[in-house]
Amino acid sequence: PTILARSNEDKMIQWREYCLVVANTVVWPKEEHPKPETPGSKLASKTHQALLEVDLLRDSEVEVAAQDITGKPIRISLSGETSQAFQHELDHLNGILIVDHAGLEDLPPGIAFLEEPFHAVRQKKTFERSIYQGNGPLYY
Repeated sequence: PTILARSNEDKMIQWREYCLVVANTVVWPKEEHPKPETPGSKLASKTHQALLEVDLLRDSEVEVAAQDITGKPIRISLSGETSQAFQHELDHLNGILIVDHAGLEDLPPGIAFLEEPFHAVRQKKTFERSIYQGNGPLYY
């Protein structure tokens, strides 16, 4: 899908998104490192979960070009929650995560530590608000 047009910045809507962050830590005996043949019963696993809430701005309206399931080109205008949900899913397709919409200071310390080296570049991509300019394929 490609965004052809967006609402003006003054028509953007604040939207709260939630993400369950799950980190799995595997612990093994100090005297050995796990090998592919190490049975799972010898390893201890700790799962850590945190709910991440991020307030972000989404366009209130978008016009989209895409293809239906048969490959037929379609063009549709979306507004309200449908527009916001579409933008969320398009973020996934473009490799943008919910943490890219937040400032490092708004993230839990462990996530901020992992994000810090890449955050500025990823956040720049997140806030581009690009639209199709006719300089590439219209459909993926």
